[in-house]
Amino acid sequence: MAVFFTGMGDGGVSHVGQEKLSKDSHFLEALGELDETNSIVGLVRAQVSDTEIQEKLKGVQESLFIIQANIAMGAFSQVIAPPFTQDKTQGLEKEIAAIAKLVSLEGKFIISGETPEGAWLDVARTVTRRAERRLVALSREHAVSLEILSYMNRLSSYFYALARLVAFKKEVEENHPSY
Repeated sequence: MAVFFTGMGDGGVSHVGQEKLSKDSHFLEALGELDETNSIVGLVRAQVSDTEIQEKLKGVQESLFIIQANIAMGAFSQVIAPPFTQDKTQGLEKEIAAIAKLVSLEGKFIISGETPEGAWLDVARTVTRRAERRLVALSREHAVSLEILSYMNRLSSYFYALARLVAFKKEVEENHPSY
């Protein structure tokens, strides 16, 4: 019978490879934030009815798994993680540019919530920003590639653009704060 726990993470530490780390270490915080980001993307993918966007989100999830592998294996393992290259970030930039041709991506705040999908994409954006901040903090102690940091920055912008695209496709007008 499969067991869904190891019994080794008790006492405020987790095992990563042969290392014991405090559960509040920058390393585990970053991995946890990446895991949360990936889970939120899965939730968004389950909520979005547009199959093209679903496939794009699944690709993002694959990229996030590669990032997690690079972070975990790069610091505490002799195993080589799959490469994470600049082309992933460039792909997001191309996608954002294509969306910008369809939708006016003004540099203004949007009041989230006009569509459920858009609201979830806005949540994914904010969770991604938090994961990016954790990776920056981690980069002060461990090597985190510029490609990964750049991707996470663009990923939050990508979610913003996708949220606006969903509203555009549904012909829903989004509002700005009135201040």
